[in-house]
Amino acid sequence: MKILEIREILRLIDQSTLNELEIKNKDHRILIKKDSMSNLHSEPVERLPIQTDPTSSLPNVFVTEDVESTELHIIQSQFIGTFQPNVKVGDLVKENKLIAQCRVGGLNISHDIYSDINGEIVEVLYDIGDLIDYGQPLFKISGKKGDM
Repeated sequence: MKILEIREILRLIDQSTLNELEIKNKDHRILIKKDSMSNLHSEPVERLPIQTDPTSSLPNVFVTEDVESTELHIIQSQFIGTFQPNVKVGDLVKENKLIAQCRVGGLNISHDIYSDINGEIVEVLYDIGDLIDYGQPLFKISGKKGDM
């Protein structure tokens, strides 16, 4: 593993809410832990605003629009890294379709993000190359499981 790759990992961990990360491959094992005491006195990190629907009573879960009785489903990130969407607003997706990737720079590691429902992409919440963190909402999809 090269120094630049390790630096990129450290930068991503530092900008995320993760406290620990372990990476193993055939030649190396790296364990990175944040010092929880150092975070107590650090300056607040500026976060990108998360766009939410003002009618939502449960942010980042489901939004119901009474007019059309359509559910907006939120797809959340399960990874940290750079966001690479494979779909755009208006695209129809099926359950288990690859809709984005999360790439960890310098490591050539890519995590696939799949739709867990059938529906239409209503909103893509981040642009190509944006840094995403675990648990952040990435897509809003109108539809239901089993539709289409």
